[in-house]
This record gives sequence, structure tokens and C-alpha cells, in this order.
Amino acid sequence: MCLQREQVTFLDLTVRESSLPIIICGFILLTLIRQFIEFLSVRQSRRFTQLLYREYSSQLLDNYLHLSWRQFSEETKAVRIKHLTATALDSAFSYQVLFNFIGSFITLFLLSGTMFAAAPLIVLSGLILLLLFNKVTSSKMKDKINQATHEHNIYEQNYYNRLHENLNMFRETKLFGVTNKMKNRAKSELQRLSDTKIKLSIFPHIPKILLESIFTIAIGVGLFYFVLSDKGRTPELIANLASFAILSRRLIPSMSLLLSSYAELEGTYSQLKILNSELTPSPNRVKSHFKELPENVLLSISTITFSYSKEQQTINDLSFDVAIGDCISLMGESGKGKSTLMMIIAGLIEPDKGSVYHSKALFAANNRIAYVPQETTLLSGSILENIVFGNDNIEEQRIWQVLSLVRLDELIHQLPNGLQTYIGDNGIFLSGGQRQRIGIARALYHNPKLLLLDEATSALDEETEKIVMTNIQDQMKDGSIVFISHRKENSTHFATRIMEI
Repeated sequence: MCLQREQVTFLDLTVRESSLPIIICGFILLTLIRQFIEFLSVRQSRRFTQLLYREYSSQLLDNYLHLSWRQFSEETKAVRIKHLTATALDSAFSYQVLFNFIGSFITLFLLSGTMFAAAPLIVLSGLILLLLFNKVTSSKMKDKINQATHEHNIYEQNYYNRLHENLNMFRETKLFGVTNKMKNRAKSELQRLSDTKIKLSIFPHIPKILLESIFTIAIGVGLFYFVLSDKGRTPELIANLASFAILSRRLIPSMSLLLSSYAELEGTYSQLKILNSELTPSPNRVKSHFKELPENVLLSISTITFSYSKEQQTINDLSFDVAIGDCISLMGESGKGKSTLMMIIAGLIEPDKGSVYHSKALFAANNRIAYVPQETTLLSGSILENIVFGNDNIEEQRIWQVLSLVRLDELIHQLPNGLQTYIGDNGIFLSGGQRQRIGIARALYHNPKLLLLDEATSALDEETEKIVMTNIQDQMKDGSIVFISHRKENSTHFATRIMEI
């Protein structure tokens, strides 16, 4: 009998020993599978966040680029960049917070269901207390989070504006000796922004910390009571309490994540509101109007009215046509609406009343109207990039032709890198006159039918200006020119018609 028991024990031990490697391998395999699934989950959630970020930023950019000039100028470029980057990213991240909230809710539901079978009264009481706790803490923290979020948006916009001022006015700040003052203004906004970010990162975790502390103390007191009382001496009760404690260690983080995610959702909601307002289609986008016009007429202005404010009307009931061969000079005192009229003709501003009609020659393609402002903005690239300006069809012979028209060809031929010469941020390595002539060459390269020059030769000396204007007029003999010049003699010398604004 003893021999049989020893044989059974030996066989049982042998079975256990033989199954041990399988158990170990199974444990390792399950752990690796779990880690791999977690990796996939993290990767997919991050990819989804970046996908949303790209989509939001792209939509914002598309919306901004379709605004009228008037609407685009209502907000600073720095704030637009802030929305394209920080606001878009924060809004995309809010969905990751939502996923965390949903995941923690599911985990909490499953764990509560498991514990409910063992102690239904305790679980129900705990869930009720959790809801009450969340109600109290969220009402207390909601105002603080909303206030901090509002401050964060203001300070972030201010910081972007101060950065833009410091970097965009580098020369002016040095010449006027205010570099430190301008720098300290930016640092002050950064300090406010940083302090608000700290608040926003702390506030969502306060309910979590309080909950974990209260829950841990409650479990500890409960276990301590059962251990000291006679009830805690039964093996079954001790096993149940141990199981309850182990499940609670998984339950507490889920409850904490649920509360912190909920609090974070309160904060990211404001970012989604900003994003939504920025993505709302503008009702005043510039529209193109086509009309059958006489064969020689390119553009017709019909009784247009425009004002920047109710108190002052800039343009009132103006009508005129632009025909092929016209070289129209706009004259008038400063502030009378000459540049505004130029931008209306260019399609950058929609008039308050009246219409701007394009002929087929102008309506068919976007590049049939070229507008050259007094302050030419250049790409931070090469001369070639600035001339072709996004045109994939690079014709080097035509590039040199338009450079010759603006008297820049000899200079560029002498440069070591020629057309590939880097001109710096917004053409900082060029003179004012050279920058203006690059802008004119860019307009001519795109072969416009209507050329608008808004003080586009103001930085040139008188002799160079006459040569350039003569070359432009010869180049545009099959099209039309509308120009504003600070020199009255240009109007009498080049204009076929003078309009007093």
C-alpha cells in the first residue's frame, strides 16, 4: 500500500515536473503577446492622434488660404501659426484622452463585475461613492480648469505674437536699443504660459490623488478590522479579502485614470471649440465673377462700394473697365483707397456692394492676374525658386528674359551660384530695389494678362525705374497694366488713362 502511494506520488511529481516547462513557456508567451498587443495599441493610438493633427492642420491651412485679405488680416500671422500647430495638436490629443476615458471605464466595469459576485453590497456602495466623489470634485475643479484653459489660450497667443515681433523686427529692436525690453516681454508671456501649463497638468490629477488616498485608507482600515476581529480568522474570509485587495490594486488605477481623463476632457474641450470656430467656413470668401464682356475688355468694375468701418467709406459707387492695351494710373492722396482698389481688382478683397467681372481670359486661370505690392515678400530660398514661385514648368531661358526686363540679369550672372543664390529670410541679402525687381520678374514670368503694380518701383532710382517701366509696358502690350506710382511724371509718361481716386 505504501509502495503504491509512493508510486502515485512519484508519478504525480513526474507529471508536474514535465508540465513545468510548458507552464513557464505559456507564461512567457502570454506575457509577450500582452506586451505586443499593448505596443500595437500605443502605436495605433499615436498614429491616430498624428493623423487627426495632420488633418486638422491641413484643413486650417486650407481655410486660411481661402479667406479674403480683409478677414486674413483680422488676426496676426503668429496666432494663425499657433492654431496650425499647438491648437491642432491639442485638439487631436483630446481624442487620445477620450480613448483613455473609455478604456478605463471598460476596465472599471469588468473589475467591478468580478468583485460584484463576491461582495455586491460593497461594490455598489463603492460605485455610488465614486459617482458622488466625481460630482463633487468635478464641480470644484471645472471652474478652475476652464479658467486656466482660458488663460492658457491668451498667454499662448501673446507668446506667439511676442516671438514673431522679436524675430521679425530684429534690426529695429537693435537700432532703437530695445532688444532686452522686447526679449523680456516675450519671457514674461512665456512665464505666464508656463505657470498656466503647470496648473493644467496638475488640476486633472487632484481628484485621482484624493481618490487613491481615500480608497487605500478605506481598504487598509477594512483589512485591519477583519484581521483584529474574530471574523478575520477563517481561511475562506482571508482568501476573499486577499482576492479583494488584489483586484482593488487594479481597480484603483482604473478609477483614477477615469477621473483624470474626465478632467482632461474638460480642458481639451476649449481647444476643440477654438478649432471648430477656426474651421467654420467663412461666409465672406472672395468669389470670382464671370461675365461675357466685349472682346477687348479684360475686367469690368460695376458700381462697387467698400469701407473698412461704418464711419469711413473708402470707395463709393465706382465703375470702370480695363481693356487690352490700357495702362491705367491710379492717383490720389494717401489713404483714399488706391491700394484697396488694387486688391479688389486682384480678387483679394470682396467689395461690400457691386461686382467685379472677369472676362474669359482672366477667369480661365488663376495666374492671369499678377499683383506686385510695394513691400515684396520673398521665399527664403534661391533666386530661381522666387522667380518660378511654385510653377513646376521651369523655363530657364524665360527666367533670364524677365530678369533682363527688370535689369537684374547682369548682377545675377556675376554671382558664384547664379540663379541658385540663396537670398536669406524674405530676401534679407538683397537691397530694397532688388527685392522689388525680383517681385516684378516673378509676376512677369507667370505671363499675366493683367498686371497690377502697387508702388512696386518705389525703391528704384529714377533712371532704373523708367527703364523697367518701359520694358514692362513693352512686355504687356497684349495685356493691361494698372499701377500706382509715387512719382507723378510716371503717370504722364506711361499712363494711357489717369484715374483720380
